[in-house]
Amino acid sequence: MTPAVRHVVLTMAGLPDNDNVTRRNNFHVVGEERKRWRRDAGMLMLPCKEPFRQATLDIVFRFKQNRRQGIDAYIGAVKPVIDAFIDRGYLEDDGWHYLIEIRARAEKGENGFTMTLREVEREGGDE
Repeated sequence: MTPAVRHVVLTMAGLPDNDNVTRRNNFHVVGEERKRWRRDAGMLMLPCKEPFRQATLDIVFRFKQNRRQGIDAYIGAVKPVIDAFIDRGYLEDDGWHYLIEIRARAEKGENGFTMTLREVEREGGDE
């Protein structure tokens, strides 16, 4: 029997300002907005007792309008939410040794996003 893979799913309504927008805003406003996303995401997650050794992250962005969206800019915009996974103990760090893959896609729906963080087994043991 294959052991169950630990994972956590976080769904949030709304979308943070993407990086194309934040470059045009005052850095104080951007900083407060990012702190709010990090805090709100952290409040939605239970604390994790043991961090995932390595993990992958799948992000599904939902956009209400059919307007063309560059999802690469939104990946950077959800960095504060990724930091909340660290704050709550799911990851030790978001460096490539721990967060080994990020996949993102977009679909039509009410503005928002869902993140699924999945633990992966290291091949070859500890290195």
